[in-house]
Amino acid sequence: MRMTQLHILRMARCSRGPVALHNKADGKPDVSTVPSNRPIGQLVYYFQRVDRFKHQQSRERHEEALRFVNLSKSAGLHGMLGAFVGMRVRLTKKVLEPELVQEATGEIVEIVFHPDERFGDPSSSHLRPSDAHEAWERGWTRCDKLPLHIAVRFDGCHEDCTGLGKPGVWHLIPRKDTWEMPIETIATIDHPGALCRKRIKQNTRTKKPTLEVTSCQIPLTHEDDATFQNWQGKTARGPEGQPKGFVIDLYRPSYMGKEEYFQHVYMSLGRGQKLEWELFRNFPADDAGDLDWSVFESGPPAYLCEFLRVLEEQARKTYPKLVRAQRELGLPAFEALPACPADPENPGRYLYDPAAWGFAGRCGQMGKSSPTSVLRGPLRKRVRQKGLMPAAAQSFHRMLRHRLHRRRWLDKMRPHSRPRC
Repeated sequence: MRMTQLHILRMARCSRGPVALHNKADGKPDVSTVPSNRPIGQLVYYFQRVDRFKHQQSRERHEEALRFVNLSKSAGLHGMLGAFVGMRVRLTKKVLEPELVQEATGEIVEIVFHPDERFGDPSSSHLRPSDAHEAWERGWTRCDKLPLHIAVRFDGCHEDCTGLGKPGVWHLIPRKDTWEMPIETIATIDHPGALCRKRIKQNTRTKKPTLEVTSCQIPLTHEDDATFQNWQGKTARGPEGQPKGFVIDLYRPSYMGKEEYFQHVYMSLGRGQKLEWELFRNFPADDAGDLDWSVFESGPPAYLCEFLRVLEEQARKTYPKLVRAQRELGLPAFEALPACPADPENPGRYLYDPAAWGFAGRCGQMGKSSPTSVLRGPLRKRVRQKGLMPAAAQSFHRMLRHRLHRRRWLDKMRPHSRPRC
């Protein structure tokens, strides 16, 4: 968490503000809405989360809740959220499906403070700290109250969600949620038969005691600072696909084994677009103080190699069954798969043409053979009555394959039933 706060302060010092105040009709940022000659440097505002317990707790317990930094367990709400105008952020909670969901990225274009906000200085207004405020020298200030909302321009969003003629902008208000905070219970042994007075922890290995906390905070976090789990399936690039550096912290916690550490490291190596654009921190060292390259030289764990071997063997055994199901469903062979035309509106994507895959008009009517021929009775009648459209072709085929394999499995379990095809 300390590195996250330092990164926010460093990015605020070199920020010129938001790239655009809103998007265009195609979801691209409208850069004409901001001037080009803007000064460098933004003020960081820290908003403290509001926590409530079911029962009265001590001040130390409240501070412990604010220091809890695991977002996946604290309902995605930061204990102390740092934000500045122009900061790249990502959502930690679902706001508006299907675009504004968890991990949606954007940038802050405006912060609307509470009317009673004074930034810790009575001479300040609710719009900004006074000119004599010490925040202008140190670069950050702590706010007295949560903001009314933070306006965020989300990448690729073209909807006018606010009705103010600002496509892609959403006014994010504080959200309330409940989560369980793990705590440590300590008991004092001081009975007549005790040798001496001592304090012990009552935590168990299976289940730790928790306290229910109801928190209120803006569901945002910094875009770039994330754990290994958050970076799975992503690539380090800018909002418009720009090249971007990637810093990897190779520190290994004491509870993490070598095999799990290997998976984390190799997963993170593939997140950058190029290896020369990656920077490593806390590189492992051996007992002599030299760089330890064993995690890169030892290769994958033995259990992972065995898993891949068994998986390849299973794929080789089941391949004839896959080809037979493909032939019975009337799908084209792997050697004769039709080429999908490129999507002119989305470079790098392709369009699905049902006619090229043997569909004519409706999904129930295929070029070679009807897939409903492998089904009998009420199921075949129900499929014909539905009249599925071509857009549902893939899910329709998955349903047919599932029913076909289930019938074969039932035939195998019932030896007195009809012979299999």
